Amino acid sequence: MQELFTAVYSKFTADSTLFNSVDGRMYNTEAEKGLQDDYIVFSLPSGVPEYWFNDEQVDDIIIQFNIFSIKNADTDIQTIFTNLKNVYNNTTLTVSGYTFFKMELIFYQLTRPPLENTYQYTVQYLVQMEKN
Repeated sequence: MQELFTAVYSKFTADSTLFNSVDGRMYNTEAEKGLQDDYIVFSLPSGVPEYWFNDEQVDDIIIQFNIFSIKNADTDIQTIFTNLKNVYNNTTLTVSGYTFFKMELIFYQLTRPPLENTYQYTVQYLVQMEKN
């Protein structure tokens, strides 16, 4: 799925509003330790092959974004969440070696663990694509 990760990251770097809202800090699967500012981690928590009418395999993939805001302000994470949706909602990704069908928002949740000084948005998208 490296091709999908590359497409997701390319979309991020191409949008200056989202990119600048986290100062370019978006990480694949795991962030650097000890970050003291806002950042995003994206990952692939699940993927399922699905077979269509003529035995074509279409991959249903969940891409998850976790937005972390270390700052003590709910407005920061809400702004980043809005910027993320503006980039990825119903977008088209250019995924090398695949025919891309859709990217659709399917879940989001804002949490703030009681003993931590961090807000976290978990945002999931369904991606459907077929290997060429």
